[in-house]
Amino acid sequence: MLKAIRALKSIKPQKLIVEGEKGIAISEQQAEIVSKHFQKIFHQDDQEEIPYIQPQYMKHLFTAKEVQEAAKTLGNNKSTGCDDLKAELIKCSPIIVFQEIADILNHMARTGEHPTEIKQGILVPLPKPGKKQGPHRT
Repeated sequence: MLKAIRALKSIKPQKLIVEGEKGIAISEQQAEIVSKHFQKIFHQDDQEEIPYIQPQYMKHLFTAKEVQEAAKTLGNNKSTGCDDLKAELIKCSPIIVFQEIADILNHMARTGEHPTEIKQGILVPLPKPGKKQGPHRT
């Protein structure tokens, strides 16, 4: 099992190379260029706010079994999130892991508080073959 975990953790993501007006960007410049590009694409001034839902106690709490069933639907060989956990590792986890996840979800519903990682994601652009990478395609 430990050998499998090490193998999953050893896969390193490739760095994005963005060619801008001043050449190849370094990591801070990459973040700025990509961030501005996607903000321009996805930000809409006329978009309605998502209504705030008051936290409340749920009549039927999330259970470890429900979380385990949901985990089974995760796709294999997908990129990880901010937690760096592969879906395969979560699927093979003992029931105590699913109980912890259920407890976190129930706490979120009851209090409205959530781990900051819940709202974070990693954006990985997938350019078409033969096209320039990044937002500066001309």
